[in-house]
Amino acid sequence: MFVGGAGYTLAAYLVPEASGCKANAPCTTTGDGTTPMLHADMPPGAYYLIVTGADFDIPGACGTFTLQSNGFLPVTLQSFDID
Repeated sequence: MFVGGAGYTLAAYLVPEASGCKANAPCTTTGDGTTPMLHADMPPGAYYLIVTGADFDIPGACGTFTLQSNGFLPVTLQSFDID
């Protein structure tokens, strides 16, 4: 579940690391502040989790967000930079 700050409409995408989805159409899934990401039918593999503002937000819209998971996250964030 994703909870965005005031004035910031969150959009999240789960994208495969390489184009290895083949016939599995739900290989890329999306979510937002009201819609959980559905991933039960996605194959094991490496994926990128992208969290950004929605395309209909005004230019420069930004905010804080909270990411919650009810499952196992097998990775640890090592660094994060904004240039």
